Amino acid sequence: MVTEHHDEALTLCRDVGDRHGEANSLHNLGLVAEKHGKLDIAIEYVEESVTILCKNTIIVNAFRALNDICGQRGSESKAIEWCEEAIDFAEQIGHVTKQQEFQEQRLELRRLLAEECERF
Repeated sequence: MVTEHHDEALTLCRDVGDRHGEANSLHNLGLVAEKHGKLDIAIEYVEESVTILCKNTIIVNAFRALNDICGQRGSESKAIEWCEEAIDFAEQIGHVTKQQEFQEQRLELRRLLAEECERF
């Protein structure tokens, strides 16, 4: 019964392209398989989950680094562009928290840019 729900969740996540949800579903399936003593299957599920999460985390961290570097360099406009890219990516992978973080950072960058424009 539990496995069926996780399978359904996995299918739905894959159908809508929610990679974060897909990774969570795979992880949960791995835990269920482990509890039932199906260790080889458990490893396959969890390894696939980790692969998805690592790729997504690396990409999100790269966006964060680009954003920070551009901001430090005084290139707020470029940093805002990277925020836009990061927001789109976070939405694609279904990572709402990161999407909100980048939206907040974009607002802050726009505020800084507006302040700079007012000085001139």
